[in-house]
Amino acid sequence: MKIYKISERSVGELDFIVERDQANCRQESSHLHDGIEIMFTRRGAGFCSVNTHTFPLVPGDFYLMGEKDVHAFLFRHDGDYNTIAFHRSCFTPEELETLSRFKCFEGVTNPDFSFRTKYTFPPAVCSQLYQILDAARSELLARQPMFRQMAKSLLWQFLILAGRKSSEASGMVFSGELTGEILDFIAANYTGNITLEQLGAKFGYSAEYIGRAFKRKTGMNITEYLTFFRVEKACSLLTGSSLNIAEIAAACGFFDNSHFCRNFRKIIGVPPSEYRNSKKITSP
Repeated sequence: MKIYKISERSVGELDFIVERDQANCRQESSHLHDGIEIMFTRRGAGFCSVNTHTFPLVPGDFYLMGEKDVHAFLFRHDGDYNTIAFHRSCFTPEELETLSRFKCFEGVTNPDFSFRTKYTFPPAVCSQLYQILDAARSELLARQPMFRQMAKSLLWQFLILAGRKSSEASGMVFSGELTGEILDFIAANYTGNITLEQLGAKFGYSAEYIGRAFKRKTGMNITEYLTFFRVEKACSLLTGSSLNIAEIAAACGFFDNSHFCRNFRKIIGVPPSEYRNSKKITSP
């Protein structure tokens, strides 16, 4: 499994990174980081899987993950997000202890810290947080005198503001909820035909209620989420198997090859064959 190391991506041998990804293809299969990571969504939609949990991605999402949290994600081609990662050695024990008093950073001092839930910040708070991250990125790119100190100061400002505003963010815990049950059902049955009527009959609600409840909780409708989920599975097969395109389409629940290719290109930005070639996969 891929492990992203802060030392391989940092500027000026710093023990933290502040990055922004606006590339066309935003899909990452399961991977780890060697430090605390924050994934902060700015634009777009998709989903993020962390350990055994899968969440829809919407603007303002804030994922705080530890070194042992296995995660993968998929954005539409219009996605935009920041990655912030740091080693605990970046801060003093006292600073980390202070940070851990905030709702969204509880337990961050523990080496076994693990993801608990995502938070979604309101637009006004996001605007403030984005400005700080953009300033930090500018410092790292320009490398003006004392840019290390300035960038670290801005990172600290970002963490403190996120901590202060976490009480205003909506935490999303799906366990035991109708939305969580729907997500689990999709994960287990995505290869077959899934309809609102089927979900309504299974969970004892009308199809209309199921659709409204899911959209209200996640910001996406079920068909959109299911398509994202299937495309992510297809990405894994394209890079990790020798199945042809039609076989992958069928294995991921698409009813025909053209339907698969059309949706894959809409979300990833390139056709399945081009995606596979870009990864330079050799058949096992």
